[in-house]
Amino acid sequence: MDTTTDVVMTGENTYNGFGYSVSRAGDVNGDGGADVVVSAPYHPVNGAAYIYHGQAADEHFTTGLIVSDANSQSDTLVFGTAIGATDGYDSYIDQYASPLPPPGAFATHFENNSDTYAIDIRPPIGDDCLTWTVYFQPSTNGDPITLSWDSTSLPEGSFLLSDTFGGAIVSNVDMKSVNSFEVPNPSLTRLKIVYCTSVCMDKEMLSGWNMIGLPVIPADGSVDSLFPNAIANTLYEFDGSYLSAVALEAGVGYWLRFSAAETVQLCGVPFTTQTLDLSVGWNMIAGPSCTVPLSAVIDPDNIIIENTLYFFDGSYRLATSIEQGEGYWIRANAAGQVTLNCSARAIPSVAQTQTLPHTMSLNFSDNAGIDQILHCAYNPGAVTNVESFSLPPVPMPSAFDIRFSGDTRLTTGEETVIHIQGVDYPLTIRAENVPVDHGVGYVICEMRGDEEISRHPLVEKSDIVISNSEITHLLLSPTTLIPTLFEVEQNYPNPFNPITAIRYAIPRAGDVEIRVYNITGQRIKTLVDDPHEAGYYSVIWDGHNDRGSQVSSGTYFYVVKAGTDEATRKMVLIR
Repeated sequence: MDTTTDVVMTGENTYNGFGYSVSRAGDVNGDGGADVVVSAPYHPVNGAAYIYHGQAADEHFTTGLIVSDANSQSDTLVFGTAIGATDGYDSYIDQYASPLPPPGAFATHFENNSDTYAIDIRPPIGDDCLTWTVYFQPSTNGDPITLSWDSTSLPEGSFLLSDTFGGAIVSNVDMKSVNSFEVPNPSLTRLKIVYCTSVCMDKEMLSGWNMIGLPVIPADGSVDSLFPNAIANTLYEFDGSYLSAVALEAGVGYWLRFSAAETVQLCGVPFTTQTLDLSVGWNMIAGPSCTVPLSAVIDPDNIIIENTLYFFDGSYRLATSIEQGEGYWIRANAAGQVTLNCSARAIPSVAQTQTLPHTMSLNFSDNAGIDQILHCAYNPGAVTNVESFSLPPVPMPSAFDIRFSGDTRLTTGEETVIHIQGVDYPLTIRAENVPVDHGVGYVICEMRGDEEISRHPLVEKSDIVISNSEITHLLLSPTTLIPTLFEVEQNYPNPFNPITAIRYAIPRAGDVEIRVYNITGQRIKTLVDDPHEAGYYSVIWDGHNDRGSQVSSGTYFYVVKAGTDEATRKMVLIR
């Protein structure tokens, strides 16, 4: 672009920016927009005036940043944008900083790549944000450092002040709402100014309850301004319990209810870093204006409990990343800070899925198609880190939720209450991996208070349909099963040394005999010779005969008789 022209201006007053830079915009071609800017940045020797033309005047600004310490040592840096400027050094508008003095002497400058600047003017902002990094060094005993500026001199858009390592100490100070900032930690020697223009993002809202967060920093954070069609007085945040709110803040998760699904456009300034102050237990959070993988969350004290990041899409779901505009639950084992940064890289990690051996799954789905999965571990010793199966606090009333007593999606096989909320009946339950251990089964009981209304045995991949909307909860109970057939299982282990187990099922009461024979047909051991009630049984053989002596390695047969039923199995003893 040609940035030279002949311009004559007489009788014009120019804006004096902190006394260090003057500028004046004019409309040369008469189209109503400013297309000529006269700028005279401060120069310590002789000063110089420059004229350049191009785009609108709102793409040009300069302002001063006063950096001072407690000993009244100070200097003023100048930053801004100008048509024709570059990201690097421009001799006609930028100014290098003086060399850095030794420690104990006051100094300040902008850092731009490998150079330092007293005046750092950038090209007009585009789709990406602009960042200025401010370095400061106090004089001896000069802490704290204070930064001051004129908030009214900043153009449209956001100017956020943060530290340079993820916002752990200073995060998103709004420079347009305050005029100064005192550096809170003497170990901080740099802050960054991030300038962004407004963007708009679409947010899909469900009919009913939604978990939401701010994807941008809006000009007006009130719920009435952002979500005019939401049901009145349904914005809630969480601080140990649900609290009514009237406005949204970045980094906080909220509940909000709609009478119908809709798409909402949210406009504001994007932000790339969010530091969260987590409390012990459950926290409702939201992220910055990007997707942050859970494995990229900066958690220096390892306070996040594994497998406890949840979002809500009609029911609670495990999440592997934090999306812009969504609200999330996360659980911490201690109070502390974590940081979500758009530039942080994900690290290899175990996804939020859990392998559950010896576990039965209960799949619940209602008439609206909303579902939830709970698990029953019939071998509790196989489950580690039980906390990672915990569920967030119950959602708002009328929102779908199904969970075991104790706010968990895992039970260990004992009788357990299943709490239900917000179900659109009928409710269908399907069990998978139902245990096949002898004599052990499970039933689901429909309960109305303390009264049992109905009872349903769990059968592998067979649906149970519950239509009674008057039930208050369900009860999962283990139960003793009665076999319908005579069965004799193969001994286990086989081959064996020194012991093995023989399991069998008796469908009717009567006398039962179990005898062991060697390969020649000689009876060597009577294991059982007793009357039995109908049921499931097991007996152990330790490789000894009826005289108490060990038998030799070889092939043996065991015969089980119960009334007219009889079965023979072969087993091998190896010593």
